[in-house]
Amino acid sequence: MDATRETLLAVYSAADLLRAAEPWQDMSDTDMFAVRNPETGETGYCCIMGQAGMEFGLFVATDKEGYGAHLLLADLEEHTSQKRLGLVTWAQKGLVVSFDNRDEVSPGERKLLKELGLKYRGAKAWTSIRRWDPGLGPWALEEGQAKYLCRVIMEALLVHRTFLKTPAKLQEPLAMGDVLVRAPAPGSPDEPWLDTVEPLPRPPYLPPPDPLPESTMSSLAKLRIIQTTMEVTTPPLQAGIQESSDSRMAFPRLLLFVEPARGLVVTYKMLLPGSFPASLSQDVADQILQLGFAPARLVVDDPYLHDALRQAFKTLDVQVEFGEFLPTSEEIAETLGRRFRKTD
Repeated sequence: MDATRETLLAVYSAADLLRAAEPWQDMSDTDMFAVRNPETGETGYCCIMGQAGMEFGLFVATDKEGYGAHLLLADLEEHTSQKRLGLVTWAQKGLVVSFDNRDEVSPGERKLLKELGLKYRGAKAWTSIRRWDPGLGPWALEEGQAKYLCRVIMEALLVHRTFLKTPAKLQEPLAMGDVLVRAPAPGSPDEPWLDTVEPLPRPPYLPPPDPLPESTMSSLAKLRIIQTTMEVTTPPLQAGIQESSDSRMAFPRLLLFVEPARGLVVTYKMLLPGSFPASLSQDVADQILQLGFAPARLVVDDPYLHDALRQAFKTLDVQVEFGEFLPTSEEIAETLGRRFRKTD
């Protein structure tokens, strides 16, 4: 259910308090904390954005997968040459409140602000509230998400005040691989919330793909093994696709099989966000079955896909290797990306 007007006004009001407090002046995005969702019992992992002076606000990863994707996205920002962490970052999931320039706020959200009677003026003063789901563009919050984000913002303000007095209360647990969690008192939702310390999520952050069924394994086992090398890569389609002008943008990825010796795309498939990661091994197997033979060697540039294929194909006479940089595949992916952008 879409968030009600009353709930949205409460979230934007809380966001105004956050902007006034400017916690990014004191806390970095590594000063993680967590807030329990009182409705679902799930834990959201939160960080303050803005100390780098680029994007100001608050991000909350709403589950373990979203937390893992957040960490890898941060790693990509620090090490931009590591392009092939892509599939896990595709799982980005969370809620965001940010303070942007007017031209950075979408027309849809500016319309919502006008309907709510909210006005902003100045650089990095426009409040933007949105959710991220795997492989999809930013979108409006549902009622439960808006209520939770409102609670997260208020807890963030409290955590900020605690940090100013006692930074070690956040930093000592983090140094041990744990995190400070703000949670409702058990059985007493109206009582003051409590501080607890719990372990941070550990890798692997994403569940493995569904195992291949026996029928697929049997079909693969019957294929001829050809002594050739193929590269497997999963470049994103940066342009995105929409069913209509008012529908949510989706960002599929391509599953490309490239024969580097000849510089050719042998087969490919579009991976849609909703099927990831469950169908990933089956998607690869389907493309190999479509070829009518199995290459003796697969070189994969995505760690998650590499691990998945090694597990899926462990009984077959196919060698699966990891290769972070695949120049032929990257050149082909860039060419295909330009073509898709032209036809968007």
